[in-house]
Order: sequence, then C-alpha cells, then structure tokens
Amino acid sequence: MIILQFLIENLIDFVFEILPQIHHNVKCLILESVSIERVLHAVEYPNLTQLKIFNFNKEIISRYFKADLLNLKCFSLICYNATGLHDNLVVPLLRRMSHLEERTLHVCILNRPTFVNGIHLHKEILIYMPRLDKLTFYINTTNEINDSIHRLCNDDIQRTFSYTNHRSVISIVDYFGTYKAACHVFSLPFPFHRLQWITNNFPPIIFSSVTDLKLSDTVPFKPEFFIRIARSFPSLKYLFVRNIRSPVWSFRESSSVNDHSYSIVEYSHLILLDIDFVNIDYVDQFLNESKTRLPCLTELVVQFNALKNVTENFTRDATRRNCAKKYHIKIKDGQQPLIAVQSSKRMVKRGMKKEDSGLIFLIPELCCITEMSIYTHVGPNERFQQLNEFLNDIQKREEGRNELSKWQINLDNELVQLTGQADRSRDGRSLAYLSAKNLDKWILIYSQRDSQIAHSFVDSLYKVCTAFGMRVDFPEMIELPDDRSETFIRAIENKANPQLDLVCCILTNNRKDRYDAIKKVLYVDCPVPSQMLLSKTLQKPGQLMSVATKVGIEINAKLGGEIWASKTLMLICIDIYRDSQSRSSQIVGFAASINPTCTRYYPRVIEQRSTKDFISGLKSCMQNALQKYHHVNGVLPAKIIVYRDGVNDLQLLDVTENKLPALNEICMKTQEGYECY
Repeated sequence: MIILQFLIENLIDFVFEILPQIHHNVKCLILESVSIERVLHAVEYPNLTQLKIFNFNKEIISRYFKADLLNLKCFSLICYNATGLHDNLVVPLLRRMSHLEERTLHVCILNRPTFVNGIHLHKEILIYMPRLDKLTFYINTTNEINDSIHRLCNDDIQRTFSYTNHRSVISIVDYFGTYKAACHVFSLPFPFHRLQWITNNFPPIIFSSVTDLKLSDTVPFKPEFFIRIARSFPSLKYLFVRNIRSPVWSFRESSSVNDHSYSIVEYSHLILLDIDFVNIDYVDQFLNESKTRLPCLTELVVQFNALKNVTENFTRDATRRNCAKKYHIKIKDGQQPLIAVQSSKRMVKRGMKKEDSGLIFLIPELCCITEMSIYTHVGPNERFQQLNEFLNDIQKREEGRNELSKWQINLDNELVQLTGQADRSRDGRSLAYLSAKNLDKWILIYSQRDSQIAHSFVDSLYKVCTAFGMRVDFPEMIELPDDRSETFIRAIENKANPQLDLVCCILTNNRKDRYDAIKKVLYVDCPVPSQMLLSKTLQKPGQLMSVATKVGIEINAKLGGEIWASKTLMLICIDIYRDSQSRSSQIVGFAASINPTCTRYYPRVIEQRSTKDFISGLKSCMQNALQKYHHVNGVLPAKIIVYRDGVNDLQLLDVTENKLPALNEICMKTQEGYECY
C-alpha cells in the first residue's frame, strides 16, 4: 500500500513526474485544501480506500464530493477553523460513505441551535455507517445564548453517549457570562495536536499528543490551574493565554508571604508563549523564574508596558536571569536609555490599542544599524561635494597631514575629472529597434491588490514600445484573488496556449519557490515566452517609464527581435549554475553570436563534473560556434570577446592558464592561417 502526504513545496514535481507512474497503487491520500484540486484531477485512483483532508471549506466539498464514496474505508476530515457548514455540508458528505470502517473527525462549529452530542452523532451520522469499527473525533460547538435557553452541564452531554457504542468520551461545557456557550466532546485517547479555548473546567486527563494549546476564560486562573496544565500537557510547545481578570489570589502579593506555597511550574518543551492579552499578574507568573521555568522558550508575545512593569524596567534579577537563560542575552549596561521609535501604520492595523502611545522602546545593546542605503546612495553632485569637503578637511588639519606623511601619501587638492558618456536612456526611447516584434496577443496576470499597478504598467509599456517601432496591443487582464503559487499556476494553465506571444506575471515578492514553479510550468507544460515582474519595482516613484523601457527591450529580445548591433565581432557569454543540493556536477551555459550585428546566437548547455569535462565541453562549444558563424556569414569572425560570469580573484589564474589557451587552440585548428583577436 502507498500512502501519499503532499507538501506545497514539492507538490508540482510530484504530480507531473511521479504520480502518473504509481496512481494504481495509491490507497491513501492525505491532502490540504490548497493541493486537493491538482492531486485529485491529475490521475484516477482505482484502489483508493483512505482520504484525509485538512482545512476543508464549502467550495471543496461541493466541488469534489458530489458522487457516492462507496469505496472509501478510511476517511479523515480535520478543520481547525470554525465553520457553520456542519449540518448542511459535512453531515450529508459523511452519510454517503456507507462502507467506512475507520473515521476521524475534527470540526469546530459556530452558532448551531443545539450542542452536538451522542444522540446527534448516532441518528444523523453513525446509523449510515454500519461497517464503522473505529471512530475518533473532536467536536467543538460554540453558540450565542440568552437567559431563556436551558443550560446543560457536563453530565447532561455525557449521558447522551450512553446510547451509543462509544463510551470513552469526554464532554466539557463552558458558559461565558450570558452571551456565549461552548461544548467540547471528544473520544479517548485524544490523538490531535491542537486543542483550543480550554477553561478552568478541563478534565484531569493526560493529553500527550497536544503541542498547541489555547487557554481562555472569564474566570481568573488560579496558580494550581497552571500546575494542572503542565501535568496534563507534557508535550506542549505553543501556549496562548487570554484572561484579563486579575486572580483573586494575587501572584505578586503571595510571593512576599510564602514563596514555597506552590510548586514551580515547568514547561519543558514550550517554545512559544503568547500572553499579549492577559492581566499583568499572569505575565509575572510566567516570567518570574521562581514560579515558572521555560528552558526552551524562544518566542514571547507580550505587551511592552506589562513587560516593563514586571521586570521593573528590565532590572529585576528574577526575570532578567530567566530571559538571559532563554534567549542567551545578557544586558551589560543596566542604566542605558531606551530608544523610542514611533510604530508604523502596519502595526497599528494589527491591533495596537488606542490608549497606547504608539512608541516602541528598543534596547541599544541589542540593536543594529539598517537602511544604510539612505546614507550611501546619494546623488553625484552631493557625493562630489562630500568628497571635496573630506579632502579639504584633511588638508587643513595638522594631525591629518602628519598621518599621511607617515605613510608617504599625498592627496591632490581636487578630485580627478574624467570625460564620460552621457546617459541617453531617455533619448533611447525614441530610437527604433533594428528588428521589432509586435506583441499582439498576450496576457497579464496579477493579484487583486496590484490592479492599479498593472494598468499603469500596460499604459507605460504601450508608450515606450510605440516609439521603438514595436506594436503592443492591450492584453487580457487576469486578476487573481490572492498571490499563492497555486493560484498563478491555475490561471496560466487555463489561459496559456501556443498562440500567445507572451505571459506576463506581476508578483508581490521575490519568493524563489513561486518563481521556479511558475517558470517550470511555462517552460515545460505550457511553453510560452514569459516575463516576471515585481510589484515593488513598478511602484518606485517616477521610475515606471524607465522600468517599462527595460521590460520592452527584454520582451522584444524574447520574441526574436533585434535591439542593437555591434559589427565585426563574435560575442561569447559563459555562465555556470551550481546546484546547492548536488555539488557533484555543474551546468555550464554557452552562447555565441553568429551574425555580424550580434543579434542571433548559437546556444549550448553542458554538464561539468570536473575541470577536464569543462575544458573538453568548452572546446566542443567553441568549435561548433565557429562553424555555425562560418555557415551563416561565409567567413570567420575577426574579433572574439568572451564574457565569463562568476569568476573570482582566485580563479583568474585558472582562466588565463587553462580556459583561454583551450579557446585559442580551437581557433587555430578551425581554418589554416586563421587568427582572431
């Protein structure tokens, strides 16, 4: 039996290269919502008996589960987000799986008229599964209530399971004031790694599989509550606490009365603690090492004012030593002033309270300087002025002159002036290409938030390319709801065809995995010329026309147009790709111009496993390039320029002593008496 669990980063390679070879043997699929369409549509699965889905939604159920699912013997449905689709979609779906022998269900339900209990499970679902042998479930129902609703307790829910064959069930019923109620029912042992919104009313059992826990209550958490949490959740890694009620028993006051009245709580595996929305006493409970030990904690989310108060302005030994132990940070200067920084608009949108000052306080010892480009990227006039001032300052100061004389250095009074070529990039927009290829049929794909940028780019591209003599028609604009790789790929597969001149994508960032995935589809599955752009590049103030000019030049070249010419030479470009995963071989790219204007090229790709392989491959490429040039022009090139990318100072000797003589040797053998420069 083959069990397949798909991850986003390796999904595309697997679907297109491996899955068609093994689909007949697949008996179990474990899928997330983002990968379900590509996997289920790729091939047929005649022997599939187990299907596990994470983070389902209404669209998935209505699209992919219309027919009866009689062959399934094992089905797992896990969704950690709250949903109101249980009765209308989940229950009808489960009823169609009459041959199920094993089922796992994890759902969180919103605003159902009544709590899901044992009677509901039996009458609505289980009677439709006569072969069911193993049932594992966690169902959380959260409802809005009012005073007229009859309040059920744990025992009331527990009794409803006495009518079923599933007796190892725990129920927890919580009421949050007069406005909300929640009911948790789950089977034992508890197999899921996440448990949400647990209150003081949780049972004394061990949840060994839970690593992610959220605590919330309108009733204060007593000290013994956290002791119970540490014992009941021994594998806990992520803890979120929400409770703004100050405990009746004050942590801080008790510490001065009896430090040993309660045991020290230790969370041996906890790596993330979120206490951003709690009473300050809970901050003290967790950060004071005399009350709580957190040996593996690496991330802490907490309000700054609460942190400052509990640590007594970062000077309290009990909390400072604890932080140093967790984060390997030791503050040397306890009297250093903090740096006050105004928070950004983005942080305000994330939920900063109105009463907060909006200031973020940084510890100078732990800060480093960024955004140095503000000081280093200056205009030529300003740089010229700064350098002149620097020279004058050295010449005026006696200590500067003395230091230079020690090293026998003399500085001129003025900077050296050179005659340079003027920047004609703006003038170049009005110069026609040697050969312009029209962009008649193309598509532009972009995310919803980049809609305005996309339309501005099209207008600018039309203006600059018209001056080049290149006609650009208005593209088919494809706006996507999000910027995920799967969404871009799905749009390309639906729209790309051999009749297209170009597929252009505007990406929100330079994530390599997304770029590689899109390019692979456009190279292999839907071979169409493509152009990738970053939205931040198109957003630079006053530079859109300049960017559009460069993009227009690239597109014309990709379509086979000739941009400019350099006569009587052969240009050769060599580059090497080194795969970080496989260091045993390298891929060498070789391209040589084959016409006098250097607008047509002879390309080759060779694999290099050793220096000997590289030299022999280079000789072969050079010989074929010269033969091709002679075939096209009837003569060999008078001059050859080789551009070798990626050569550091240590490799220059190898280039001059090995690579260059190999190329000269091939040139001499190509034709008797032939010499080039």
